Amino acid sequence: MYYCFIMNCTNRRWLRVLGLACWLAALPAAWGWDSLTFDLPSGSKESLWRDELAREWGGMTEQSIEGGRIDVVTAGEAVEVEFPHKWHEGVGQALHYASATGKQGVLAIIAYAQGEENLRVKSRRRLELIESQCESNGLRLVVLYPSRGEMTPSGAEHRDMRYWLSESGIRHNEDCRYYGKSRNGRRCAPDEGRAGKACGG
Repeated sequence: MYYCFIMNCTNRRWLRVLGLACWLAALPAAWGWDSLTFDLPSGSKESLWRDELAREWGGMTEQSIEGGRIDVVTAGEAVEVEFPHKWHEGVGQALHYASATGKQGVLAIIAYAQGEENLRVKSRRRLELIESQCESNGLRLVVLYPSRGEMTPSGAEHRDMRYWLSESGIRHNEDCRYYGKSRNGRRCAPDEGRAGKACGG
């Protein structure tokens, strides 16, 4: 009987430990990238993000080098600012800047979501992929977040303009492989056009 009592206590203790381990495993992982939030609407021009980042880090913009111009240069970093759907180009440019200057190469990705907590699952996975590519190439990843939604042309209100409308009237979300691909397309709201079959718009 004493043995059973000890075993029951031990089992309960191990169950509590196991429960705690499961709870910890369910917690969201810490982000592996740095982030900054600027007072800009989602979808702002790349040049505005570049200028805000330069001010924040005390750097210079558009420094010319052989084969291109670096978006932001600080005392120790050479930064390429890019939108998520062009991250492949961004990695290549950041590597080129690092090689040309001898500085730490940085890829600054412009997010459409207002904060990490609002990232879609696919967007988060894309950032994780970008981070792994940056890490394997010795680059630093920084994610830039807007503080507010995108404004309408009239400036009267903020709208969600994270979608892409192709010239054929098909709407793609930011995680779609067709996002930003059509030459004559444009950014749009979720109620414009027809939802693409590949991504559901």
